[in-house]
Amino acid sequence: MELNLIPQLLLLQNPIGIIRKWSDEDNQLFIKLYPHTNNRILAVKFKRSISSIKNRANILNVHKADDYNDVSKFTKGSKPWNKGLKGIFFGGKKPQYKKGNAPTNTKLIGTKSIRYDKDRPYKYIKIENHKWELLHRFNWAKINGPIPEGFNLRCIDENTLNCNSNNWKLITQRENIIKNLNRAKAGKSLSKTRRSEKARVYIGLEQKTNLKIK
Repeated sequence: MELNLIPQLLLLQNPIGIIRKWSDEDNQLFIKLYPHTNNRILAVKFKRSISSIKNRANILNVHKADDYNDVSKFTKGSKPWNKGLKGIFFGGKKPQYKKGNAPTNTKLIGTKSIRYDKDRPYKYIKIENHKWELLHRFNWAKINGPIPEGFNLRCIDENTLNCNSNNWKLITQRENIIKNLNRAKAGKSLSKTRRSEKARVYIGLEQKTNLKIK
């Protein structure tokens, strides 16, 4: 390697400058300045990194003075510069959204939507801001009054999107749980029967039931 390239390589490894030893004169000046001088300023003055400044302070056993005030740090009890300036405006276009205004995508009261619960669709209606209710419960209560505590509404024709009050029957929570368990068992039994029928058709036998096999 050419000798004239070495200083350039050292400079690349050390952005502050080429590594050099601390002289006695440097040490004396460092001891004098360190107690009241910011480390960044010392790093520039001595052409060294901030970590080098900290290491030198440890070696020389010097510390910041008790009355040293580092303006780059936020000390306990100090007041932030923006205290009491809530909503301060620095220029440009002022915000257009004012307190109390509704977002442009806010749904109107009376809006209906469809949501899913355990893969079954249900209609909802917005009855007031931030409050939605199941449409079939809303329609039923409008004709029959509030739903009593401990009771549920159960769909008669199994079409949960049919929210006509006549299509929903008032039953106890216990009855509703039993019916749900029975429906789950029936669903498993139906799936088992469908698989059996599909196998019969696959091997060339006639179906035992009228189930549609896809």
